Amino acid sequence: MIRPGRDWRGHTAGQYVRIGVDVDGVRLWRAYSLTSPTDRQDGRITVTVKAVADGRVSGHLVHRTAPGTLVRLEQPAGDFVLPPARPAKVLFLTAGSGITPVMGMLREHAALDDVVMVHSAPRPQDVIFRAELHELAGAGRLRLTEVHTGTDGRLDLARLGDLVPDWAERETWACGPMGLLDAVERHWSEHGVRERLRTERFRPGTVVAGDGGSVTFGATGRTVEADARDAAAGGRRGGRSADALRLPDGHLLRLRHAAEGGRRPRPAHRRDHRGRAGRPHPDLRVRRGGPVRDRTVGAP
Repeated sequence: MIRPGRDWRGHTAGQYVRIGVDVDGVRLWRAYSLTSPTDRQDGRITVTVKAVADGRVSGHLVHRTAPGTLVRLEQPAGDFVLPPARPAKVLFLTAGSGITPVMGMLREHAALDDVVMVHSAPRPQDVIFRAELHELAGAGRLRLTEVHTGTDGRLDLARLGDLVPDWAERETWACGPMGLLDAVERHWSEHGVRERLRTERFRPGTVVAGDGGSVTFGATGRTVEADARDAAAGGRRGGRSADALRLPDGHLLRLRHAAEGGRRPRPAHRRDHRGRAGRPHPDLRVRRGGPVRDRTVGAP
């Protein structure tokens, strides 16, 4: 559990928070979904961290962080949340640690009427929050289906109708590995119900340069499209065109694209209130012909 400082503005169930910890003298930041309800009487918040091999931050938090340790918190972010008007029928489709934001919603919204959860994990003992989920199922608060990929294989969406016959009628929140979410988005689109689906991607997409550019930002994977030929931020400068995009958090994102099939794109940076370039925007992924670098939501 974490006790936030006085400037903490509170969160909405389903959001995540970036946490900064000092590991061997270096400040490292990672983002984790908030799993606590918003009305805890002690004012504390919780995140769920799994130590993974070679995970500098996750290993530090799980094995080396003692009670009373000071960590840095940014304000909560993300729009993978339930709407103010609660849907009559809900489907949570999760895998692995993708269950964490959904757990925050389940703990917060006890009054949801009709909730189905389909969760994938290698084995029963790998299901995070398994005991609590079965408690909720036993109390009639949700219908739970576990898919154990170690023995059953990955969830085949062609079988989803067998598990949840009315899945297309349900407002759906899906969170998990990229492959699963890509398949889910295709499946919902092919059946003409894409508007009923919300996804949370722990590894957002990329910046693509060329005649046009796209930026995928934030844990929810929303995309802003930009035309590299449209010099929205002041015309061509030195053979490059600059596009300025206003992100939902208010930061001004300036993109530099190679002109007419030139060089690779330069990383976009967020800018402070004076317009000066700062460090790379924490919700941005930049691919430059190699692996995706910079921050990953929920990274080890």
